[in-house]
Amino acid sequence: MELRRVTREVIKLLEDKSGIPVRVLQEQKLTTIATVRIARKGSVPVHFVLYKPSAGESPDYSICFECGYILRLFSTPPEQRFDIAESIHGQEEVEKEISLPGGIATKYRLKKAQIEEIRTQFLSGMITHLRSVPVGLRVSEWLSSSYPELNEVQETHVKKELQINRESLKEKIKEITPPKIFQATQAINAAYALYWSDKYGKPDIFNPFRLYGFEKDGETLINIYKNTPDDPSYDKILIDTWAKHLSITDWYNWVSYQPPE
Repeated sequence: MELRRVTREVIKLLEDKSGIPVRVLQEQKLTTIATVRIARKGSVPVHFVLYKPSAGESPDYSICFECGYILRLFSTPPEQRFDIAESIHGQEEVEKEISLPGGIATKYRLKKAQIEEIRTQFLSGMITHLRSVPVGLRVSEWLSSSYPELNEVQETHVKKELQINRESLKEKIKEITPPKIFQATQAINAAYALYWSDKYGKPDIFNPFRLYGFEKDGETLINIYKNTPDDPSYDKILIDTWAKHLSITDWYNWVSYQPPE
């Protein structure tokens, strides 16, 4: 795989900033476009950037985008670097949601072990979404200003994300998703759609979320985003403020990031 010069430049920037090697791998089984596995204490001392290959599409923007997340982490002083983790209260709340009368636990007659497995999937996904979307918008802005040659492939990436988000509005998804998680997820998706709707001057991007009643939530989250300084040291505050609006602040804990030894 031959990466663009700009992609190699971003990877080198991350390696220099973090002092940790970066490895880029294809992963066909990914359920997302791309993801990162940040090097941590007790794990392999390498940052892994994983992307799902798509025929005829360049992975360069996705790779640069994922590197941007790690760069923001390492752009803060060591004492301000944090990981996000599930809280016990979050586990309890999501399990309650799953076990509501008429919910998926009763509908599908799930056993205790199955409920716990699904709880972990939903809670982990919710926390990842909460962290990745607002910080991801910061990364997108950085890439646009620093590497405008990526703007064309950025639009392709964004369109894919928007399509995935629109699919999640479908009734069949709502039926198998705990209500509070569905509401919080779609509020975040609405904010993402509103941001790109405004950036591209295309109101139709936001229309599906407006029609489903998520207009106010999307606007509130974007206003929080705009009123929070864009310095990486404020990312934690941005995430916490979004979580407060979504009433899921106690679903996670912040823990100090521990680099590999």
